[in-house]
Amino acid sequence: MTVAAADVVAAAAPSVEAPVVVAAVVESTADADSNGAAEEVQICGGGWVRIDGDEEQVENNIDAMVEPRNAAVRDSTLAAMRSSSDERVQAAAAYYEASLARFRDVPAVQCTDTGDCTRAFEAYWQSAEPRRDALARLAESTVDPTVYAWAFSACARAKGAFGCQSIGAAQWTRLDPDNAVAWLALADEARTQGDTAGVDDAMYHVASATRLDGDEARLAATLLDHVPAGESALFGAASLAAMALGFSMSAAAEQGQTIASYCGPSGLADANRRESCDRIARLAVERGTSFTAWQLGFSIGRRVGWPAERLRALEAERVAMTSPASRPEPTVVTRASCETAQDHVRDIRDLAEFGQVEAMRRRALVSSRTARVVN
Repeated sequence: MTVAAADVVAAAAPSVEAPVVVAAVVESTADADSNGAAEEVQICGGGWVRIDGDEEQVENNIDAMVEPRNAAVRDSTLAAMRSSSDERVQAAAAYYEASLARFRDVPAVQCTDTGDCTRAFEAYWQSAEPRRDALARLAESTVDPTVYAWAFSACARAKGAFGCQSIGAAQWTRLDPDNAVAWLALADEARTQGDTAGVDDAMYHVASATRLDGDEARLAATLLDHVPAGESALFGAASLAAMALGFSMSAAAEQGQTIASYCGPSGLADANRRESCDRIARLAVERGTSFTAWQLGFSIGRRVGWPAERLRALEAERVAMTSPASRPEPTVVTRASCETAQDHVRDIRDLAEFGQVEAMRRRALVSSRTARVVN
């Protein structure tokens, strides 16, 4: 089935509450048979799909209608961004296209056939290298930390590629010295080179940073700023942004692994490292944007002996942030509505504006208020 924004956003961060409106369901007299009238659902942007079969068949029917639209939205959005005079907009398009090559299972998820859809994604894979190289060229002269971060991420799994030879974490730290995410990348580089002193120095800077900001939804939000207007583009906008969010969340998980490795139980036996990890944990829970980092900070705080009162407060916040939203989960029918697509787009814009952790806090607050009203 087509990757839906709900699938990625729900895993990435619960959203601020918004109403879900059920798509219109009517009896189709034109398709009525001897057993009665067949039910149909109107797809956001136009068109009707039968919903009188099993759920898998209904989803396939919906996919068959929306996938061509999604492809058209993706292509027109990326074309507009490539021709933009804005460096960050150009970089976002290049990063999105280059990232597709890192997710070789996309056709199995995106495509419901083995024909044109799969061949289209194979063409994207083949075009990934020049798009990655174009992004690297932008990064070579940029003063924008976001552009450089995207280039670094795109080049991370292309070590030795000619176009990526000038892209390194050291320059990222010069462009964004107060952001722990850049220093985590430098620590990881030092680790792969067997440079223990370099790892310790980079992690010292992580502990001294004033923010831990992966800006995970910035790519998705930049894409959303350039999708065509109108209801017919809503599904495509949500799908495009969900895929972009998935790319960015993958990079955030890798950063979390660097913290987990450095601040594991064995590393905390060293007094200096223990102090650094205490500061990193505080940074993660107080100024981190990623929930992955927040959870790591909470875990490390337990290990280094934070006061019981603070741990209880953080546990209560964790439970609130991860509790199910009061917004109902979309059904196979409501998933086809414009309102659901709009919800997904709003979710991603919230992530971009507030960060994942703050968006989850806001969602928890709204859910708590809703529960009090209901009770």
